[in-house]
Amino acid sequence: MEQMSMEREKLQMYTARITQANRSELVVITYDLILESIECAKQAFQEANHVVYETELKRVQKLLNELMGSLDYQYPISKDLMQLYTYSNRRVVEAFFQKEPKLLDSVTSVIEKLRVGFEEVAKEDQSAAVMQNTQKLYAGLTYGRNSLEEVSINVDEATRGFKA
Repeated sequence: MEQMSMEREKLQMYTARITQANRSELVVITYDLILESIECAKQAFQEANHVVYETELKRVQKLLNELMGSLDYQYPISKDLMQLYTYSNRRVVEAFFQKEPKLLDSVTSVIEKLRVGFEEVAKEDQSAAVMQNTQKLYAGLTYGRNSLEEVSINVDEATRGFKA
């Protein structure tokens, strides 16, 4: 039950981050998801849960494919990124078929380094959020009699929803 609650909290956190993110921040979020899936895969392998191991590696591949598909080749760095993503994808495939999570260490290294670079880019990126007309979210914690509760306030109900 605690695991399910933890997963729900992560999903809510990522959802909130995604709805407010610009393009650079979306890349950082994708890197975070890749790193988290790799860690989950390694843990599943240690627990001999091969179904979760394979599921998490497939998720990593989907995220890498998303990054590859979103490259803009008008920028020269896109070719270098494609090579890094292709290399990482190849290592994930090897880890999948050889059942060897150690092969994922090189992927983690590549993605962590890219994440640091894109995090700096995201700090300077002043472009608008990719998702327009999303609900503004203000959240905090309140203390109940015997609990700590999360509270969120919707600033304007009229802005609720997504603009296609």
